[in-house]
Amino acid sequence: MRYFRQYRPLQLLLRRLVTLLLFLAAILVANGVWGVFQKEQETRANREEAEEKRAELAAREYELRVALSKLKSDSGIEAQLRQQFEVARKGEGLIIIVEEPVSVESEPEKPFWRQWAEFIRRF
Repeated sequence: MRYFRQYRPLQLLLRRLVTLLLFLAAILVANGVWGVFQKEQETRANREEAEEKRAELAAREYELRVALSKLKSDSGIEAQLRQQFEVARKGEGLIIIVEEPVSVESEPEKPFWRQWAEFIRRF
């Protein structure tokens, strides 16, 4: 008999209102969770990008340290000066090897009427 009891209209309205409020709260919570999920995905992508950039910068730092250690020696300074300014020591000479230009021999161009004659002969 207890299951067949009818609710009063006010009690029924309150139950429906509470159910509606719980449903809206669930939607708001789901929306908040979705926002956090999107931010986490964006943060993960930014982190991977930053780690790649950090690795590139570490490699660049290593290259610069090697170059700096070379420049600390006299031979490194000399090599850099020779490379940038193309200088030589006293007594050194410069030899320039020039290759002869390769000429491509081509047939002299035939007159127009001869080209037409050869074209017609092909048929």
